[in-house]
Amino acid sequence: MDLDVSSESRAALAAQGWTKDRSVDVSALIGRLEAVGFRVDDWMRGVLGSLVGIRVSPVNEDGVNFQNGDPFVVDPLAIGVRHFSEARELQDRFKVTFCPLGWWLCRSHVYFSTEGPVVASLPGVIWHVGSTLSEAIDMMLLGNRPLVRLLSEDGMESRDF
Repeated sequence: MDLDVSSESRAALAAQGWTKDRSVDVSALIGRLEAVGFRVDDWMRGVLGSLVGIRVSPVNEDGVNFQNGDPFVVDPLAIGVRHFSEARELQDRFKVTFCPLGWWLCRSHVYFSTEGPVVASLPGVIWHVGSTLSEAIDMMLLGNRPLVRLLSEDGMESRDF
């Protein structure tokens, strides 16, 4: 899977073993996700096969309006199996089918969709990470644009995609 990410993100991913031709057998992983209720399409399967097991520290820790000090970790089972109800709530709210990807900032749970949006969720807050997977990877590694809250239960401003 070739990602349309910046050269800096591509280099950071490559340093951790990613290549555009990387393809890990994720059959068992997909089976476990589907057993708890996720629907994983072919594109999602390709994303997971390309990225599963990758752990990348941020290239830039000084995000546009946040400290980007946490790694991006691709571990869909750690998020998906334990947090299916969270994923279902995100799907209901945003009307897209999400697949768990892993975690990132403050160990927030990262979900991606075939439809485009990538979000990171913690209790009481949902962040917009990207409108595409490639944009989200750049955001998680480069902190290259402001961190936008889509939902906030603490009274701080939030907005739509």
